[in-house]
Amino acid sequence: MCAALHRHVRDDAEYLFDDSVTALHESDDGVTVSFLNREPRVFDLVVGADGTHSHLRSLVFGPEDRFRRYLGTNLVLFDVDRHRTPSDHVVGHVRSGRGLLLAPLPDPAREECTVLTRDRAPVTDPETHRRSLRERFAGDGAATDRALAAMDEAPAVHVAPSAQIRMDTWTRGRVALLGDAGYCPDPMTGQGSTLALVGACVLGGAIVRARGDHRVALPAYERAMRPFVDPNLAMGGTNTGLVAPDTGPTGLRARSWVLRGLTRLSSLVGTPPGMRRAYEFPLGEHVPH
Repeated sequence: MCAALHRHVRDDAEYLFDDSVTALHESDDGVTVSFLNREPRVFDLVVGADGTHSHLRSLVFGPEDRFRRYLGTNLVLFDVDRHRTPSDHVVGHVRSGRGLLLAPLPDPAREECTVLTRDRAPVTDPETHRRSLRERFAGDGAATDRALAAMDEAPAVHVAPSAQIRMDTWTRGRVALLGDAGYCPDPMTGQGSTLALVGACVLGGAIVRARGDHRVALPAYERAMRPFVDPNLAMGGTNTGLVAPDTGPTGLRARSWVLRGLTRLSSLVGTPPGMRRAYEFPLGEHVPH
């Protein structure tokens, strides 16, 4: 997706690669941005879209631990060779306090493996956490054994706590936060890219509508996005609880019954109107065409 976005805007936007922001100083005329490898420059607006561990957020709003909310699980993500998993299904192997999901990828020979474990504290040593997974999933079946064995050969393995970014405001002066930098919902929601792209459209539309006046545009961006962001943040703990439930055998059986019922209901009635409305609202009513 990054490559596709770059192709669309590379002729209209200036890119400064191999550099990072070291300081920001705001005045009536704009924001003076200091760089690690370049001379300072002045910009009308600064948008921080640099992810969950946003450096720009820390410069303007304070340290990450003020805004990060740990959801009680740790996530491991990697790709493996597909083995008997239907190409249009997500297959879950869920036990109390742990779960493993296998999901299709565009490459029909590969699938994505998501491993979630319920832990009291966020992971701080990724290698130790990876090594502990085989022991924690021992006896859960051949599919989990095979997937975890393939983890050692995976070209890339992502290990991170399941966490959200929750902030009272995403704007300050001429600075705005966008996407995971301001409102990361947690990877298990599957909504991170959606929130970022919708947020970019809403922010861009607000700037156009305000004719570049940040005092009007940035508050309008927040007002438009809050009703879309907050329900997605609420999904975070729910989804981690479905994959790595904090419950015993009875709770696991109840979870399975509920999921089967929801799946059947969804196939009969389609997407609920309220959910469709949530996606249409920021774009259809708040961004000029």
